[in-house]
Amino acid sequence: MTPLRIALVGAGSMAAKHAAVVTDAASARLQLVVDRDPDRAAYLASQHGAASATKLDDALNCDAAIVATCTPNHRDAALTLLAAGMPVLVEKPLAMSLAEVNEVVDAAHSMDAVLMCGFVERFNSRLWPCFDLAGRGITEIRTTRVGPPPSRPVHSSVINDLLLHDLDLVLRMVGHDPLVELDVRADHWNADAAWPEAVTCQLAFASGVTASMHASRVAPARMRSFSVTTDSTTRSADLTVMTGNPLAAQFNHLVHLARSGTRAARAAERGSIVAAHALADRVESLIGVPACTR
Repeated sequence: MTPLRIALVGAGSMAAKHAAVVTDAASARLQLVVDRDPDRAAYLASQHGAASATKLDDALNCDAAIVATCTPNHRDAALTLLAAGMPVLVEKPLAMSLAEVNEVVDAAHSMDAVLMCGFVERFNSRLWPCFDLAGRGITEIRTTRVGPPPSRPVHSSVINDLLLHDLDLVLRMVGHDPLVELDVRADHWNADAAWPEAVTCQLAFASGVTASMHASRVAPARMRSFSVTTDSTTRSADLTVMTGNPLAAQFNHLVHLARSGTRAARAAERGSIVAAHALADRVESLIGVPACTR
């Protein structure tokens, strides 16, 4: 089978990780790296035997695309690629605001296009024992996702940068169980950006399940943990210990959807994107993050 020709939009640190995954995949090849900085695009492309470009339109000749630019550019890139009918994986958050997230998802729905968001933890095999407890009398979920200040520039709050992963995981664990209570405490406000660098959330669902969640970009050390408790057991995952390559598993799912995904599978994938973004938006509104930054 002919490998899918992949366009990678962005040439930063996250894009470099995607480039390595695509290069290692038998099902695809990295055809093009697109970045507004021609030197950066050329450098990353040269490491993987790909061409480089500075204009997004050059990506439209490829078979699928990964958008790993800075967050403010996600919406425009995704809409352009989807309009051309291309399967697209967009790094999280999908867009800068909930309105933009809905706009991109609606565009994908209208095209019946493949659209994935970079919820890479969905593909982390360390979490599978925890996921096995879904629907088996869960009483409590606890998540921690903290670390030192990032060296890269950030374009959104710790909620859309870190907590979003765990919001997605918790919502997948509880299924359609309605959220009935949400309490949020924010710390270490960034005066320049008007957003917090640390946040703690307490969630309660109609069934009685509770979730305690903490995310921080100002912690002294990196920690990633996820635990699920039922009436009879507790299962925990240390997500700083890597098993397999979740990013590669995520990419393989993109290839599967692009090549042989059913209409129902495409719709389910698109439909799974908004809930965590909507809850993140609710968290930000509760603590007063200005709408212009979300």
